[in-house]
Amino acid sequence: MVAKEKIGQRGKTAEHFVEAVLKRWNGQAHFAYQRLADSRTARAYIAAQAADFLYFSKGKSGFIEVKSTTHPSRLTRAAVSQLPTLQKFSYAGAANIILVFHSELNVWRILYPGGLDSSVTSWDLREVPTFLSAEDALLSTEYFK
Repeated sequence: MVAKEKIGQRGKTAEHFVEAVLKRWNGQAHFAYQRLADSRTARAYIAAQAADFLYFSKGKSGFIEVKSTTHPSRLTRAAVSQLPTLQKFSYAGAANIILVFHSELNVWRILYPGGLDSSVTSWDLREVPTFLSAEDALLSTEYFK
């Protein structure tokens, strides 16, 4: 189990797990990523970004947004403020991913923003497969093989 995060640091542990995977993959010829600036960290001097990371991998490209929740099977819609932007890019052909870390269970889930209902207050993720690592979850998309 991951140590409880302070209010201003929520989700940062999950982002670090994901960035460690992306950094390792970055040495491969078919993969590149960019960590996008965090508006909260920059104290709103920059506009909110579409996601945490931008990636390119074997002809696929898109955004990766990392979310962390203590709930074992739900993610609130309010936690994904970027959803309209991610959906717009998805509809235009980007292979976007929302990678959800369930910190109490220490498992990860992959969501595809283009298929999420934006009218709900939270999503029930019980039917979404879980993975033991961020890397396993990302590889399950087949965007990175």
